[in-house]
Amino acid sequence: MKPLHRRTFLRGMAGTAIALPWLEAMGIPKAQAAPGVSATGFPKRYLQWTTHNGFHPPIWNPSGGETDFVMRPVHASLEPFKKDLVIVAGLDNAAWYSPAGKGDTHSRGMCTFLSGTESIVDLGTNLTNGGESKSSGGITVDQEIVKQLAPKTKFSSLEMNFMVGGGAYSTSSYLGANKPLPGARDPSVIFNRIFAGGTGGGATADPAAAARIVTERRSILDAVGKTYQGLSPKLGLADRDKIDSHLTQIRDLEMRLQVMAPIPGPSPTPAAGGAPAGSTGCPKDVKDPAAGTDRVAQANALTDLMATAIICDLTRVGTLQWDMTTGNTVYSWLGISRGHHDMSHDGDEVGGTVADLTKIHTFYTQHLAQLVTRLKGVQEGNGTLLDNTLILHACDMARGNNGHTGRGLYHMLLGHAGGPLKGGRLLRYSGDANNKLFVSILNMFDIPANTFGNPALSSGPLARL
Repeated sequence: MKPLHRRTFLRGMAGTAIALPWLEAMGIPKAQAAPGVSATGFPKRYLQWTTHNGFHPPIWNPSGGETDFVMRPVHASLEPFKKDLVIVAGLDNAAWYSPAGKGDTHSRGMCTFLSGTESIVDLGTNLTNGGESKSSGGITVDQEIVKQLAPKTKFSSLEMNFMVGGGAYSTSSYLGANKPLPGARDPSVIFNRIFAGGTGGGATADPAAAARIVTERRSILDAVGKTYQGLSPKLGLADRDKIDSHLTQIRDLEMRLQVMAPIPGPSPTPAAGGAPAGSTGCPKDVKDPAAGTDRVAQANALTDLMATAIICDLTRVGTLQWDMTTGNTVYSWLGISRGHHDMSHDGDEVGGTVADLTKIHTFYTQHLAQLVTRLKGVQEGNGTLLDNTLILHACDMARGNNGHTGRGLYHMLLGHAGGPLKGGRLLRYSGDANNKLFVSILNMFDIPANTFGNPALSSGPLARL
């Protein structure tokens, strides 16, 4: 029997299409020396998992040596994936400290931490802090991978946001200087974009028909039922079980979204003119427009949507952004009563702050573990989808509370990037530029780079990685 095509879809009305994960009936891809392809012939994937307002080192910094390191309680959910994990500690955001770098610490970190390039600064705003960074000065590493590999997927990349304001310095991903790539935050909108005939630009083949499916509470799966009935007899038992599990997960997600209230859009850009007298010196806090909605349900849905898009090979590059610099989300569902940004300015002596920051970062890592669990549970040949994926966990600054800084950043890498990355390690550095990590990531994707970002800031990959 002729193998199924890797891009087999279950198709239905109004452009509805559900892509399938790798099946045994598709055959093992031929090993090939091609950029962005693993040694086993499967595509490599890259995901960015970004958090904001800084870390608190005492609750984040592991103890022990390179291979016998002990993770902190905030990482407990990632303990089962220790062999798939590399913690990179101590890098500096060189673009932050470049002589050409200017602007408030929050906005400067946000606009440089994934681009390795100095930010574009509005010197007429936030004069107290030397101006306001309003955009990245260059492309971010995710979009460089898209640019170099040009993956022939439905979406060149997918960007999703848990809580993001509008306007300047609110985006992790940039196509180039002053070219932000904002993401979507409403899971229902993203679901329809992925499954109901959506295109890379977010339009649908038939928006009215897609909306009607939702209004009438008819399942996306109903729309593709006939296609599945025709395909099923051609598959082995293992493949049928895999598709049934795949469709069950999609249906579960769809049902959750049907009872979820819409997520409000971004809030207005923070007011210009700098911080008010007696404040922390940061621009005015960005409030959460989605306060009062079911944030746990939203977080679970966004995580599952990103996993599903990767599993279906609808995209090979994505960013899930959890907040933004100066984002003052009140994580009330965690029992917290103060805004995240407010707490990022507390000293260690402020009672309760460290415990609350621990809750916030635990929330992030629990959802990261949720994503990793999905990817590791999908077989690709003799390995898993996680083996062919690299997830970068990054934050826009190093220490948040008790002093904002871009020195001593903490990164986590999960997955094996198709083979090159050995897990189960804690790597400590001192004085090395963040740019070197990005060069290493590009090299893992078979992109022959020696610099990334501003080449004057550093060159070469990160040693020992």
